[in-house]
Amino acid sequence: MTPTVSTSTPERRGITTGTRSRWMIGLRFRGANGGFVLHYYVVDARQDRSGALRYALGQAMRCSEIEQRDDAPIDTGWSEIRFLTLDPIRRLRFDTGPA
Repeated sequence: MTPTVSTSTPERRGITTGTRSRWMIGLRFRGANGGFVLHYYVVDARQDRSGALRYALGQAMRCSEIEQRDDAPIDTGWSEIRFLTLDPIRRLRFDTGPA
């Protein structure tokens, strides 16, 4: 049975109750002051872990994203990958997800 979607709940934002439905991918770059800055991308969970990372990297390389970073390159040796889950009592959890 497919859960119903309400316009006033977290389900509206793409997190489906009782299912793992989104990856959250963190990428970093060095800001103008030399410190690390993290950008996060939410990716459809129909992709596996490596596919979600590739998609996020592709998004980070879009011209508009590069401009927002003032042309700072992404640190491709670092990423944070989490699986977003909304449990039956609507607690949002960040899991490591399937391998």
